[in-house]
Amino acid sequence: MTADFADVGAAYRKHRLRVMLAITLGYGFIYTCRLGLNIVKKPLIDNGIFTVDELGVIGAALYYGYAAGKLVNGFAADHFRPRVFFSVSILVSALLNLVMGWSSLLWLSITIWILNGWFQGMAAPAAVISITNWFSISERGRSYGIWSSSHAIGEGLTYYGIAAVVAAWGWQYGFITPGILCIGVAAWAYAFLQDAPKTMGLPDVHEFHGEEPEPLQYPGQALAVELYIEAGIRSVEIGTVMFGADPHTGEERPARLDLLRLAIPRRVYTQSHMDYVLEAIGLIWERRGHIRGMRIVRAPRFLRHFTAEFEWV
Repeated sequence: MTADFADVGAAYRKHRLRVMLAITLGYGFIYTCRLGLNIVKKPLIDNGIFTVDELGVIGAALYYGYAAGKLVNGFAADHFRPRVFFSVSILVSALLNLVMGWSSLLWLSITIWILNGWFQGMAAPAAVISITNWFSISERGRSYGIWSSSHAIGEGLTYYGIAAVVAAWGWQYGFITPGILCIGVAAWAYAFLQDAPKTMGLPDVHEFHGEEPEPLQYPGQALAVELYIEAGIRSVEIGTVMFGADPHTGEERPARLDLLRLAIPRRVYTQSHMDYVLEAIGLIWERRGHIRGMRIVRAPRFLRHFTAEFEWV
């Protein structure tokens, strides 16, 4: 590397902006290839194409495919270039939506939609790897938060933009429009996204930021365990457990922020549930001085935040 530090910094800023735009907008647009069925259910029923029960089966097929795809592709993404993995996910999902726009056969629609779920499950692992490759540990919480806005972007594009197209031109365009759009988005994401700094002749992100390892006690994981012990509330750590292991060297590096995620599906939980969560957190806060950190006893090489075993320090 012959460029001076200023040149390296400028290159990092340029490519990190492009990476964040690609994974955030790309993941937002791929959502439109997932949510189209929600918009066209009524016209499909009104036109006698599918019954309510049949639409339920088709909708469920997406989630079965997505669950299996996200599990398998989470492992596979560690062995493929994120640029290719992410772009292929968008492209294939787009092509499946184009076919879905002309399908009135139940078995064909189920097959298309389960395959769509599978390929939709490729995008998130590739996006997370891109964040890991391009952002230091102290920046990953913020970067993950920005990328997470893609869900809302996709819902907005679908429930306003695609819905308006369906109202004007018919149910087929609830699939055809996202399909056409996402073919272009896949090409754009491939052009914008870069696999890792070293593929661009830049130093590794940890080397560039001069990060040094610190003693780890995984406070986010400790809070997740305490919340479950106190009130039976399940949560997931987003911090050092999830992102701390360097994917290339396996070296452990602490995150600047150790966060805790509570997934709260809309129209499922009530105010009483939220009050219960707040009361449990309040009880944990009162005894915060007695809560110990944790250490990893055993962990797989990949996706350790799902199956790692811990013990109290």
